[in-house]
This record gives sequence, structure tokens and C-alpha cells, in this order.
Amino acid sequence: MPVSDRFDVVVSNPPFGSLAEADVMHRRYGPSRRREFNWLQIVVESLDENGRGGVIMPNGAAFTLSHRDREIRRALVEDGALTAVVALPTQLFRGTSIGVTLWLVQRPSGQSGEMLFIDAQKLGVMSTRTRRQLAPQDIEEVSQEYRRWRLALRTDGTFVPRAGFSATATAAAIAKQNYSLFPPSYVEPGPIAPDRDSEADFWTLAKELVRLTDAAQEADADVRKMLRGFSEG
Repeated sequence: MPVSDRFDVVVSNPPFGSLAEADVMHRRYGPSRRREFNWLQIVVESLDENGRGGVIMPNGAAFTLSHRDREIRRALVEDGALTAVVALPTQLFRGTSIGVTLWLVQRPSGQSGEMLFIDAQKLGVMSTRTRRQLAPQDIEEVSQEYRRWRLALRTDGTFVPRAGFSATATAAAIAKQNYSLFPPSYVEPGPIAPDRDSEADFWTLAKELVRLTDAAQEADADVRKMLRGFSEG
């Protein structure tokens, strides 16, 4: 089923899950029983020459060992259709806590290039007991990192990834990872930020330990005094 219309921008949050065999669509990179891979390929085919697209995908699509899924990921990378993958926090959607990734695509160039990976799983705050929400500054943080990387590509500049947040990889490096596209596979761990609550708890416990030690010493002194009184009696 060819796509006749072309667009500058296409965004999609497709339904996840498997399809019946009769519903599997044969697309540019081959059929998949995973509904989201078929939608992803429709988005790629719908882009004009300078078009950009974004598709929400379940985490499993980025690293599942299924031969068919791995081949589609390989084709996306080697055809230059995929530019970046962003790992998002869990609990963003009502009714499910599933983890998702944002795949950023472009019109295929036929040549593989450097890809950007962003691990944004720690962003956002819990707005309710079961829902996490990304604040405007969280969205800007991810967008700014992507724009910084694109600018480096256009100007032949050097992009320096942020430890614990972003990384780049060539098609060869991705092949060594068995075509996993899950950002944590590439992003180096960043420095561990001090947990202020834990630090406060530590000093509270330390002070309590000093108090109890002093109290124990006073109790020992009282016991020794009482024992001396018994021995003298």
C-alpha cells in the first residue's frame, strides 16, 4: 500500500501490540507482526525530502531479539532513516506504566550516519500516585540536546555528549550491539548526584547515634556506681 502524500512533519503515537497475519502490511523494510513497526514505516514513507517525523514506540521494539524486528532496525539505521532515539520515563500514559522511546526519523538517504541517543528516563515528576508528567523544562532539555547535535553535524563541529544523558553511535557501533536502539546501551553513566534527603537522614541518624552513645556511657557510669555501693555494703 504505497503512500501518495508527503509531509514536512509527521508525529504518531500508534497502538502497540501484534496483528493478525492478514493485517500485516508490507512496507519499505518488510512486514512485521508488531503494529508499531508498520506505523513507523508509514511515517517514514510519508515524509517529503526534508521531512522529519517522531513516533512513540514501546521499549521492547528497541531491543527485542526477534529476527524480523532486528532486521527492520538494521534497515532503518543503514538506510539513514533513523536519526535519534530518546528513552522516556515510565508512567507517562493513563492506564499503563509501560516504558516508551521516541524514535526520530527522516526521509531515507540510502546511507547510514551517526545517530543520537538520549536517556531521559529520570526526567519528569509524579503528578499523581500513578502518573508522571514532563515539565516544559524537561522537554526543552531533550530538545536542546537534539538541536545541539544537529548543529554540530551541519557545521562539522564536535558534539560532546553529556555523561548520563546522551551519546552518539555509528552504524558499525550499533551493529556490535546487535542493532539494539535502546539509549541506555550507549549512554555512559553520569556522576551520581547527592540525594539530599538521604544526606539529611544520614546526619540525623549520626546525631542520634552520638546521643545514644552518650546515654549509654552515662548508664554505664551509674551501673558502676551502684555496683561499688553493693560491694562496699
